[in-house]
Amino acid sequence: MKLAKQAGGMIKKDFIGNSVAIPLLFFLLAPFLLYLPVLHKYFVSDDFKVLNRVCLQEIIFVKGFFRPLSDITIYLNYRIGGLDPLIFNSFNLLVHGINSLLLYQFCLRLRISADNRLNRQFAFLAGTLFLTYPFHNEAVVWLLGRGASMSCSFALAGLLFLFSHYNLSKKILLTCSCYFIGLFAFESIIFYPFIILIFIFIKGGSRKEKTAWLSGLLLTLCIHLTLRILISGSVTGNYGGGFAKANPVVYMLNIIKTAGRLIFPPSGEAHWLVLVYIAILIPAGWLGIQLIRKAINPPLNVVKGLILCLCIACIVPVFTGISTITSESDRMLYFPSLFLCMIVSVLLIFFIRNRSKKLLIFFLLLSYNIFLLETNNFHWAIAGKTTESLVSLLKNKTSGKTYVLDIPEEYRGAYIFRQGLSDALRINSINPARVVVINFLTRDQANLPQTPMVRQRRYALNLNKDDNVIFWDGHSFVRLNHKVEK
Repeated sequence: MKLAKQAGGMIKKDFIGNSVAIPLLFFLLAPFLLYLPVLHKYFVSDDFKVLNRVCLQEIIFVKGFFRPLSDITIYLNYRIGGLDPLIFNSFNLLVHGINSLLLYQFCLRLRISADNRLNRQFAFLAGTLFLTYPFHNEAVVWLLGRGASMSCSFALAGLLFLFSHYNLSKKILLTCSCYFIGLFAFESIIFYPFIILIFIFIKGGSRKEKTAWLSGLLLTLCIHLTLRILISGSVTGNYGGGFAKANPVVYMLNIIKTAGRLIFPPSGEAHWLVLVYIAILIPAGWLGIQLIRKAINPPLNVVKGLILCLCIACIVPVFTGISTITSESDRMLYFPSLFLCMIVSVLLIFFIRNRSKKLLIFFLLLSYNIFLLETNNFHWAIAGKTTESLVSLLKNKTSGKTYVLDIPEEYRGAYIFRQGLSDALRINSINPARVVVINFLTRDQANLPQTPMVRQRRYALNLNKDDNVIFWDGHSFVRLNHKVEK
């Protein structure tokens, strides 16, 4: 009886303090609650192109584009549930939850303090901030954004192998394998070898160990680039042709934009926003330095290492550019946000000694994250509703033609039909000959007031009695009253 009580006490203590079950359930279930408004979101824009190519035509490798791992998972999702958006969206959410859990586990393995309680607090805070990070929507909600989150999964898995108890050769082999596979999903982790080196420095690895790691990772990169060129025909693909041609001033501005967008939401006043970024980031950096100076026994090596990792991870978004107007291109922030969340967590747990202040700051950060995340979810929900309503209306068989007015390219950064309309018709077995597209709306045009009478005066459509007209009302496509056009 006494032994049973002791065993029960040990289980209870372990479940609360060192449990695997609690973080597993939390990080895998919480994404479905946070992203519940977009769980059934319909496909948008480029999704239709890839769904048509991968699922219907069964083509994975194409010239000028090389993200086969993402395409393979899309095909597997299709084989499981057809074109049901719930299957595809659930997969994206599951990957995001796994990444939060992997980050939690990695922070535990860092062991930046002799106090296990502080280590667990640091790990939980980092994982939670990453889970709720407000600019992940494009990587999590958009079907094709999964490439960014999947590459991050393998990068985190490689870091876990780095801090594992395997021998050196096995660590290098497993981490290089993760790096190799992750590059097949997205290019955001291409500078991963330097991040691994930073953590080896933090661990205090020998020069021989650093050389072995760097050699293995660079060899992996060379093999990947060779395959990429042989299969797709280029290193950067269709998206990267102009990266090296940009003016150095553009890259300097991109540094400021990327630093600002890691923390702040986009705004229509892009030029003013850059000035705001500068005005806020400089004092924030100064306050961070003062905080570190006043701390007692701070983990400075870890903080410096994480800041370097953040800078390296931001090279890709600096070169590709980050939008300060909408949430477009936010998927480029997915990988860098790992290190930002870790830095914030270290500062909060180890540099602020007052418990009440810690809880208040954590609550404010969490509120900020969730508010902006749900705002972006609303934008993506509108985008999905828009494409779904258009497909639904076009599926209704009519003897005449259907004229489509004012197709929006996007809704506040959430893609709608910047491309992919013809593929959407093919996927849904809609005869393109009976669909007449009048025009597309740019971002600025979509913000102007659009009424049926405005459209009639603008286009003066001459319709037959069997023809139909549908238009976007700001939230979805609706059928225009036939009499309005007469």
